[in-house]
Amino acid sequence: MSDLNTWLRRQARRDQRRPRLYEALLTNRSWAYARYRLRFLIWRVLLRALLHLIEIVAFSTIFSLEFLAPVLIYRSGMIIALSLHWGGLEQLRHQVRQAARDRRWSSVRPIIDAWLLATVVVGLLLIGGGTSWILFTPDPHLGFSVFDTYALGCLIRLTLDMTARTYHSGIFALRRVYRPLWSLLLGDGLDVIMVLLLWPWLGLWGFGISLAAVGIVRTGLVFFYARRTYSSTKIPPLAWGSTIRSWRQLHRADLWAFIRHGAANATAQIDAALIITLVMASGRMDDMMGLAILLYLLRPFIAAGFSWARLFYFDFKRLALQTSRFFQQRFERFLRKLALVFASFTALLAFVWTAVFWRGSVVAEWGVILPFFMVRSVFGLYQVQAFSYGRYRYLFSTTVVLGLTVAGIGLFSTERILSVLAITAVLAIIALFIKPGGNLATEPIRPTVISLSKWLGQLAKQKNPVRLNHASVDRKLTSPAKVARQIAAMTPGTSVARFGQSHILWFESKASAKSSTVSQIVTTAAGCLSSLTVGSWQPDGRMALRQFVTDRKECVPLRDLLAASLQFDLTIDQLKEEFTARFNNGELLDIRRGVLQGQSNRFKSPELRQILNYVARESSGESPGTRPDGKYDVAVYCPGGEPLIVFAMDSTIAPEQRSGWRKQVRIATYAHSLKCPLD
Repeated sequence: MSDLNTWLRRQARRDQRRPRLYEALLTNRSWAYARYRLRFLIWRVLLRALLHLIEIVAFSTIFSLEFLAPVLIYRSGMIIALSLHWGGLEQLRHQVRQAARDRRWSSVRPIIDAWLLATVVVGLLLIGGGTSWILFTPDPHLGFSVFDTYALGCLIRLTLDMTARTYHSGIFALRRVYRPLWSLLLGDGLDVIMVLLLWPWLGLWGFGISLAAVGIVRTGLVFFYARRTYSSTKIPPLAWGSTIRSWRQLHRADLWAFIRHGAANATAQIDAALIITLVMASGRMDDMMGLAILLYLLRPFIAAGFSWARLFYFDFKRLALQTSRFFQQRFERFLRKLALVFASFTALLAFVWTAVFWRGSVVAEWGVILPFFMVRSVFGLYQVQAFSYGRYRYLFSTTVVLGLTVAGIGLFSTERILSVLAITAVLAIIALFIKPGGNLATEPIRPTVISLSKWLGQLAKQKNPVRLNHASVDRKLTSPAKVARQIAAMTPGTSVARFGQSHILWFESKASAKSSTVSQIVTTAAGCLSSLTVGSWQPDGRMALRQFVTDRKECVPLRDLLAASLQFDLTIDQLKEEFTARFNNGELLDIRRGVLQGQSNRFKSPELRQILNYVARESSGESPGTRPDGKYDVAVYCPGGEPLIVFAMDSTIAPEQRSGWRKQVRIATYAHSLKCPLD
């Protein structure tokens, strides 16, 4: 029993030390969160760089440099294929998220199984096709050579990695898969160790064998830790028998969606495409091969310019689907700083690497390589951000532009190729911000259900005729959140908010949405409504709200809150002064600066984490937040859905005083949302 208690305490301490996303966004722990997310990446980059170096040195001891073309093409082609496959799996992740949001857990497993079956079939076709090509069209000079073994190793590794990524993506759509450091580094380390161990007996033949053998180990580790994460959810475990029968879940639309998402992620490995193009152009220009080999040696460092940003893909999706724009803007601003810092660090590592292992001076080359590193990191961030937010039109445009630039490298000298690519990427970044009426980088797909304070801010901005509707849901029959999403989907352009446990509010504008009838609303809710009121058309949003407050008979608490908010006139400073006067031991947490103001050092880590999670939930409209249990009772001032001030009251204070203050803060939130609606 003592051993179990010791283990539980150790796990609790480890969990407390682990930085969390909301904690990073609402406090000064952003850099700690970034270090935690990137802590394994540098080690993996160094191991992969070592493997690339061993490959080039080993092959160049037997073949001249011009014969290294197959190695560069096979390895780079495998990387591009994996990138396209990961992008295409966005359709799988989207389907899993949709099923999970609708609580259709029984349908999640067949969806994942269908994609897994399709991946295995495609992988076997690749291996079979590649093997047939090698056996029936042998090289007239070399016959079955080490390059053929290397190609087969790449195909087997590609199939195994695609299968593992498909299985991983099924759970990654909902939560992260946590793995210890050794499991992440084992595959990269074995790539190096196995080649060195096989070298005395097999020589160059060991590279292809190592690719296939280590691929099996890597796939096994991914399946093990992903399966462990699956077991913590309501998704049934994997059963290969049911997987074979799940092919009916795939449709032609899924294929086109896979192609669309894969093409959107095509520029993620622009450096690998550049290496292939340089190798193919080396027949006309001799110095192209030298640049291709240099880029291949540096590729792990260059690829880190995209890999680091993809580690935050889950955070982008989480913030886009669950929180307000406040968190997204803060997250994006921080990552822009991190992009420059990380690019500088990896560029320094790459410079030292080439200075040690590259023959001759590298100063001249680094005059153009360093700017390319910096731009690649920033561009990688915006690629992941645009992909996470579904900005496919922009991604397709950049794919075409960068693809044409890479295809036309024969028009440039080797000294200018990277400069041209860097300039093109800069122009692509600038184009991301050129959009009438808004910033493309900070306009993700919004959740269909938003917080009531944000909803009021949007309502106050309506200058066209508006009508305000209200419904209450019978919770014994269905989930109010599900009905709210169905109503939002029924009338595109509307804004839907929830109040309490069962009330739903939405408004319709004649300028932006098709009005719905009572029968359509009732049909959409499948008869699960306890009450429904469709308001009359009013000249603008404020008049619609006043009509709602005046005429409504049901939902008295909401009516009273909104009526009080229309008369509320205290400023933020006056609200803070009143809190200080009423609660001597209270805490004021000012989020606007990104740090906790006041006597926040009295909070223990678990209490602070509970409070910050509550703040994040309050800015979301999916479900009402539950106040944290513990020493403090919390009220959040978040006009327009953007949390600004957290009022923490000692839980020993009389409940009626605490509930009275929470009500006043909520009234102030609604009032300021109406008076100063935020974009």
